[in-house]
Amino acid sequence: MKKESWRKPGAIRFVEEIIRELLERGDLVKAGDRYICKHAIDQCEIPNTIQGVLAARMDRLSDDLKRTVQIASVIGRDFAFRLLKASWSLETN
Repeated sequence: MKKESWRKPGAIRFVEEIIRELLERGDLVKAGDRYICKHAIDQCEIPNTIQGVLAARMDRLSDDLKRTVQIASVIGRDFAFRLLKASWSLETN
């Protein structure tokens, strides 16, 4: 990542999400007080966008949980649980 890229909004968050993704996949492991990549870095699939990171994370969810996240994303950022539950019931009937 170029030095000027670090000044862009969200750059640090993106790097945090990439690291979280590598940890969840097991490509990055903690060894004492540091982290080690289990593969050569050019062999690791690293998403280019935050959307790619989120898509990779969603791919690992169970089908029911994935569907719940999809319904919630259509409803919006803030919603009551009863609305999500009612929407889920409509989907399964």
